[in-house]
Amino acid sequence: MKAYGQITITYVSDGKPGEPSLNISIANENQNIPCTSDGKTIDNFLIEIPFAGYVGFDKSPCSVSVGVLPPGITLGSNENATDKKDGRIILNVAKGSNLGSDQTVSGQILLTFTIKEREIVKVFTWSKTKDGGDGNIDLYSIEPSVSVITRKLDGSLDPTTITFNSWVRNSKSVNLSPYEGLFIIEETVNGAVYNSKYISESAESSVVYAPSTQEITAIRCTICKKDNITSTLDRQTIIVLTALDEVNNSITEIKNTVSGVSVKVDAVKKSITDKVWQDDITTQINNYDNSTIKTLRSQVAEQKTEIGRITSEVSDVKTTVEKKADGSTVKTLEERVAKNEQTAEGFKQHVEKTYATNDKVDSIESTFNQTAEEIRGTVTNLQGDVSNVSQKVNEFGVTVENVKGEVADLSVKADKVELSVAKKKDAPLISVRYIRDWLNGSNIDTENKWMECKVIVGVDNIALNIIPTSDVDITNPSYYTDGLLTDNQYTTTSTGDHYLQLDLGKIHKDIDYIQIWHDYSSEKYFNNKVEVSEDGQSWYTLYDSKLQGTYKESANGKIHYVNDSDYLTDQLAKIDIDINKVSASVANAEGKISELAVKQNEVELRVSDTEKDITDIVGNMLPDIENQISANQSALEVALESIKSTVTRLEGDVVKQSQEIQDANGWKFIFSSIGVKGEGIPEQETAISINGDGLSVTRLEDKGYKTVITGDEFGGYYNNGQDWVKVFSLDEDMVRTKRLMAERGCDFMSLKIVPVDYSSMGVKGLAFVKSGGNS
Repeated sequence: MKAYGQITITYVSDGKPGEPSLNISIANENQNIPCTSDGKTIDNFLIEIPFAGYVGFDKSPCSVSVGVLPPGITLGSNENATDKKDGRIILNVAKGSNLGSDQTVSGQILLTFTIKEREIVKVFTWSKTKDGGDGNIDLYSIEPSVSVITRKLDGSLDPTTITFNSWVRNSKSVNLSPYEGLFIIEETVNGAVYNSKYISESAESSVVYAPSTQEITAIRCTICKKDNITSTLDRQTIIVLTALDEVNNSITEIKNTVSGVSVKVDAVKKSITDKVWQDDITTQINNYDNSTIKTLRSQVAEQKTEIGRITSEVSDVKTTVEKKADGSTVKTLEERVAKNEQTAEGFKQHVEKTYATNDKVDSIESTFNQTAEEIRGTVTNLQGDVSNVSQKVNEFGVTVENVKGEVADLSVKADKVELSVAKKKDAPLISVRYIRDWLNGSNIDTENKWMECKVIVGVDNIALNIIPTSDVDITNPSYYTDGLLTDNQYTTTSTGDHYLQLDLGKIHKDIDYIQIWHDYSSEKYFNNKVEVSEDGQSWYTLYDSKLQGTYKESANGKIHYVNDSDYLTDQLAKIDIDINKVSASVANAEGKISELAVKQNEVELRVSDTEKDITDIVGNMLPDIENQISANQSALEVALESIKSTVTRLEGDVVKQSQEIQDANGWKFIFSSIGVKGEGIPEQETAISINGDGLSVTRLEDKGYKTVITGDEFGGYYNNGQDWVKVFSLDEDMVRTKRLMAERGCDFMSLKIVPVDYSSMGVKGLAFVKSGGNS
């Protein structure tokens, strides 16, 4: 081994560790331009933009070039700034201009400032205010108590507060009046991203604001209309100036370096290790404030070769102790490690970075694994955020999860693409007695085929030989729990959404997992849901293919951990794409689901608020589905020949439904109430049909009425139980009717017929009298 030592002492007395900062201050960054309701300027007026340049704390001469102006705005004058006087830009706004187009609502003008042979670009924004006025223009402005803030050597800001006043002036007057509007005050620490710190709760004309941190580089104040926070009237930015040239540092640096190389052969372990390292110890003394920084950096590169394995590792560890002028000490540890391992099985690479201070630790690491079957990459940080990428021969997948339990998952296969975004919920400790395994056909056919179910506690299968029950008849129920995985031995039911249920006989709190097999003779993806319950009444979902996505059945079965939060979601959005359709669904923990399916000849849209299991109730409103219908459901079905939308609601014993059907012949609207529980509740239906001929409104009962309005007819019909009979109609300017009942007479404008009753004479009849009055 060879070791080398080196000490270097360097003295730096430059007096200027950095050049002073260059800044531009603009006193008017935003201008509202009053316009008529059709977007044209109301009158001629001037826009004034004062500006100043700063080098450190001191004003400096600067010039500006004005970018492209919109039609209707011209440059009036451009006066450069000096070290004694602000510069000024005057823009002329012409009356009656649309500033580009009637639809234009705002725009920007680039201002390029030159200071100390450097260019700084600022943006001036204008926006239309469509008041539709009469020529009197209101001009709004913000007046800050200072134009700039200075940062002192100790980091404090001067002044500590700023007062922003808003004013309004009519174009026909020179007098300013306070304007009560809504203030938005923002801060930035990098000059690019502004964060809101204050928003007016009600209209006000003045705000006193104190910066939230000494680290800011600018404060931006915006005044908006008193009744519209999105309508900007004026904006002003106050910049923070730092005089770096006032700092005169003298730094003394002492550096000590030790490095070495070693080779080690271990005959016992049959390995060879090559190692190179270097340690640097650096001490910096700041003579300006007597602070010191001591840094220890250790770098190591090592490769180890042994039978069946090659391992390479590179590490860089840096420790810093900083003693500040106020006596406080800051300790920092930064560690970076890269490790590569190769065996006959494959490659594994691991990269890790850790950054630690007195009270905070940040760490991030990534791992790459390659085998003959799979390539997988993982990135993890200290907070628990994880992203995974995996690639197999027939599948590519990406998963990103953060510490909040929010998960995004992408799976790409040759025949299918699945994308989901979900939020996990905490997995409660579950007591289980009952298990339900639901099937509703697969991607290949509508058959329901269960093969085997095991419930494992330790090494025991506590479900062995428990005969399942179901909501329908079962074929070969014993196959489901016989403990044998035999081809062509299926437990089956009729097609549709049905379940097999196991009663374990007592409540178990120690179930490790439930393993389930369905028919895997072909590459099937079943529509499947697995639930557990303590009492057989309240059910807890472990897995739902509508939410988590389907999986390919195999001889390995599917394991469901009772407390595995990977399958427990509060919210989920999912998109599935295969050769036959594109489907999207959004669900939450309460069972509310919206679904969209697009097929070659059909589009289906469904929104459900589930109290029990979702059943398609469109066209199936029969009393025997009492326990299966949804409490609320809306559906939209789009096919080549028609579009049908349905909204259904269950209220007590009555289902209320409205339905719209549109085809090439016209529209039909149906409103109905159907009794599904109680006796003696008649079906009531009202239908409205609209087509090229006109409008028809029908009430369907044993005896009903229908109104028809077309280009050829305005008539009313009565159903006598057998046929529709026309009872009234319009024939040009004459009304035809079957019968007419007039309780108090008929008035024909010139002649009136009224009933008379002379009781004293015993006479009743009709009197013909002159029209009008109370005769």
